[in-house]
Amino acid sequence: MAIDRLQSAARWVLLLLGALIAGMIVVGYLILQAFSAGIESRDQAVLSSERTMQIRRILLSAINAETGQRGYLLTGDPAYLEPHTAANRNYDAAVKAYYEAKDGELNALQADLLPQLTSLLDKKFAELNLTVDQTKRGDRDAAMAMVRTDIGLNLLAEARDVAAELEAEEVRILHNAIARAESTEQRARALLLFLGLAALAVVPGMIYLFWRAMRSERAERSLALTRAAKAQTDLLAHELNHRVKNLFTIVLSLVRQSGRTTPEHAAACEVIHDRIHALSLAHAAALRSEKDNSPVKLNDLIVVLLEPYAMGQNVYEIEGADIALAPAVVTPLSLIIHELATNAVKYGAWSTDQAGVVRTLWHTEHDAETATERIVLSWEEIGGPETDAAHIGKDGFGSRMINLSCRQINGEPSSEWLSGGLHFRLSFDNNF
Repeated sequence: MAIDRLQSAARWVLLLLGALIAGMIVVGYLILQAFSAGIESRDQAVLSSERTMQIRRILLSAINAETGQRGYLLTGDPAYLEPHTAANRNYDAAVKAYYEAKDGELNALQADLLPQLTSLLDKKFAELNLTVDQTKRGDRDAAMAMVRTDIGLNLLAEARDVAAELEAEEVRILHNAIARAESTEQRARALLLFLGLAALAVVPGMIYLFWRAMRSERAERSLALTRAAKAQTDLLAHELNHRVKNLFTIVLSLVRQSGRTTPEHAAACEVIHDRIHALSLAHAAALRSEKDNSPVKLNDLIVVLLEPYAMGQNVYEIEGADIALAPAVVTPLSLIIHELATNAVKYGAWSTDQAGVVRTLWHTEHDAETATERIVLSWEEIGGPETDAAHIGKDGFGSRMINLSCRQINGEPSSEWLSGGLHFRLSFDNNF
């Protein structure tokens, strides 16, 4: 058993260590994720900055082209065409750079907004280039008329709105990347803290498990010693009981021989023999009870004590619940019943040749004062001779034996001689 407990403790320790290692692996994985998320958020910050710059560059190209167009239309000076021409080149380069950023990866909204922006600005540049060409051909009035239609102004305003949406989307993507990195980092920190606390708990847990295993081993050793001592005690008790049984046999034999060798003492020897025999029967009943690991039952004890008298016309009847007797009650109660049976043979229901009956009844009563259960035993003789109770000595040895035995079990006896024999009632404690 102790080895099993040690093995069980070792298994628990291995489980705890395994759980700790698994947790460390998870923490390592989360740390790698946090590191990757951090790199991703930094890359996204660079990408968002690059794309935002290209969006603004695209929009600025249209504004610069419009500025050059306005200067050329108002002054006719070709010098203003240089910003216009440069803006056309910058616009195409900015659109290409936006698409090429991060291998041209765009989400659904970006893929929808960027074509809208380039379509609006393409129309804007077409309007600007048309007015410049008209002015070069000398049709300045037609160019100014087109400017006054505000078509270009509206196109640029719509382009600004689309560009603002694209920038907002870039900001949202960047914030999401940062949030993912922070969330992963927080999970890693929380799990790392938990594992740290778990690691602090594992060592005391290991110590506790081994302490329990060692304590169980000591307890098992103590139990083994106790069992060995009990076995030795049982052996001694068995030997003692065997010797007591032999002693009863020897004493009974000596008493019977004394009665035969001294006839004048034969009656006294017979009385002593019967009482010792009653004690022997009670002792035998107690031994059987101990062997069966169960207390002596009241009905079994009465049967053992009265069965030797059930000869010829002698009859006994018993009635009562199956009550277990306390060990301290068995011997005094055996002597009481033996004396009652002896009186029945001498003076009562079993003293004639006619059929005589001894009824033994019992039940339990609750004592309110002591809050305990008491056994009430009734001895009723039927069919005995008419007896003058005055001729039966109440101060004889048998009566004194009954009274002494009653005191040993806190008994309250009462008796009355009726026409059929003795009616005896005894209430006594049965405390284990």
